[in-house]
Amino acid sequence: MVTQKSNKQFIKGLIMKNTVYRKILSVLLVVIECIIFYAIFVAMDINMKLLRQSIGLYVIYMILCGHYSIKDELIFDEIKHVFQATVIYMITFAVIMPYSAHTDKRRYIMILAMIMFFVSIILNRTLRIIMRHLLTKKTIVIGTSEDSLRYARLYNNNRFAITEVLGFVNLNTDPRFDQKFDNVVREDWNRFSDAPIYDYQDLAKIVKEKQIDQITIADSTMNQATFDLVIKDCIPLCDSIQYMPQDNHMMNFSSSIHDSDGLLLISASRNKVSIFSRFIKRTIDIFFALIGTIITIPLALIVKIINLVHGDHGPIFYKQMRVGRNGQPL
Repeated sequence: MVTQKSNKQFIKGLIMKNTVYRKILSVLLVVIECIIFYAIFVAMDINMKLLRQSIGLYVIYMILCGHYSIKDELIFDEIKHVFQATVIYMITFAVIMPYSAHTDKRRYIMILAMIMFFVSIILNRTLRIIMRHLLTKKTIVIGTSEDSLRYARLYNNNRFAITEVLGFVNLNTDPRFDQKFDNVVREDWNRFSDAPIYDYQDLAKIVKEKQIDQITIADSTMNQATFDLVIKDCIPLCDSIQYMPQDNHMMNFSSSIHDSDGLLLISASRNKVSIFSRFIKRTIDIFFALIGTIITIPLALIVKIINLVHGDHGPIFYKQMRVGRNGQPL
């Protein structure tokens, strides 16, 4: 009883510490972005009467779109949320703002919004790097399968991620489990650096010693009986538990989870993508393709000149016919 109580107090302390640091980062983001917003606003000589509603709407839209929640692990998710907030902000000033008021400064507000789009992403990622050791969720992965290894590599190789895998737990060491699990982590050719493998029996000790914030069950091959035992063991140890479901390769980014009066339903919409999501993805693709093209053109010219100097008159770009979507040649 005493051990259970101390475990709960320990878990509560870890959660509070991590939550405080996340709130500090959120506040820093808001304050620094507002300062930069004000500085650009003044530099562009926009009417100061518009400052209050401009900066207020900017912060509100960023909050509504989840920019300050510090939950996005992947850069694409961060870009998507900031892009949504920026588009809504620009539409507000383009449509709702009366044309008779400050018409000459409307275009500068649009430019300001586009500048803040890049500032928000760069600032968020920079602060994450600076405060990563304070924000990181220390994670232990239960399982040693290919899925477990891929999960660990995904987060530990991402310097912006706020999840850090400290090790794996081998399910084969517990005789209660009536199945054999893969152990690709232990193989020399596929070893994950600096992430040891622990015996399942030592899970409680590892969670306490390493001050683990999160347990991730990343082996989708386990049967229901094994899964129930693992969940039962993990619940008293950690407040945050993630698990990888058996989805039969039906789930993707278009899938959604619905709560139908307590009944959990997963919508496996493999080919259905919302119009807004397609618009955002296509806009981002075109935008970064243009940037890449602009950067590539001078490099291509330099390479072409060097080739000509050395007598190479062949093309510098490689072309080949490939089979694209729906069997169409590309």
